[in-house]
Amino acid sequence: ALEERALAEDGTARELIAAGVEDLLRLLERADESGLRPWSEAVNGAMEELLTSLEAQEAMERGEEPAVRTMRLNFQHCPKLNEATGGFRRQEVVLLAGMTGHGKSTLFEQLWIQADDDGWLGQLYEAEMSKEACATRVLGHRAQVPLWKLRRMERVAEKTILKQVLVSAAGEEMQRKVRVMDRGITPEKIWSLARLQKKTAGLDVVGIDYDMLVIREGMRQRRLSESEWGEQAEFMNQALECAKELDLCFVLLCQPRKVADELARGQRGPRLGEIYGSSSVENTAHVVMWIVRH
Repeated sequence: ALEERALAEDGTARELIAAGVEDLLRLLERADESGLRPWSEAVNGAMEELLTSLEAQEAMERGEEPAVRTMRLNFQHCPKLNEATGGFRRQEVVLLAGMTGHGKSTLFEQLWIQADDDGWLGQLYEAEMSKEACATRVLGHRAQVPLWKLRRMERVAEKTILKQVLVSAAGEEMQRKVRVMDRGITPEKIWSLARLQKKTAGLDVVGIDYDMLVIREGMRQRRLSESEWGEQAEFMNQALECAKELDLCFVLLCQPRKVADELARGQRGPRLGEIYGSSSVENTAHVVMWIVRH
């Protein structure tokens, strides 16, 4: 607009400069409204979080219930792993990656079970198995019954005892507040349902098992033929934005299509590009864990 006024000789040079300054000031105001904040505000926010966490830890050491709890997601019965990670936090995206049969889902199960036990509200998106199959695994864990016995009832000698321990385990598991979805999962549904629960009932963690199946379902429903890698890059970016916007932790399970034999056998660590399959999504997750069952 300023250039047009100058070409049309609409006003003196001093008037045009003054108008230009006003336009720049308005742009600065808009930039400030859109997210540019003073560094002091960031420092104040960080100190508030740190002091809250410190005071909560002091209260727990005194045997008291902290006024405000700081969320740190840990794996159940995995103290060394919890010590190594320090627990997963709000606004983080965590990627559990590995080949088929190496224990990603089992480790993921240990994470969300402990989160629910600790009182954090979660959503589970089970794209790989039905919610009943997922619940069967958890019931077996709760009842301390090997999964093979639940899959092969004909080999169980004491069926009455098995029934009793399963009924008891089910009664305890029914108290969980986690919500689960196992059909028709698309990225769009995940973002919208996460926002809805955050506003209505609260939400702390979202887990997706596993990401590429969700991406493919979304592409199928939208009848897209673009590259899965491009869709995966968009999916990871959306998870990062959603984790920050909703102040929660996203845990994604990733299964690479094909990797080198020495990598699959755990003889060396993976490069990020080998996990994602594309360099376009390398730097999205805050924590990447490569799962190998030796």
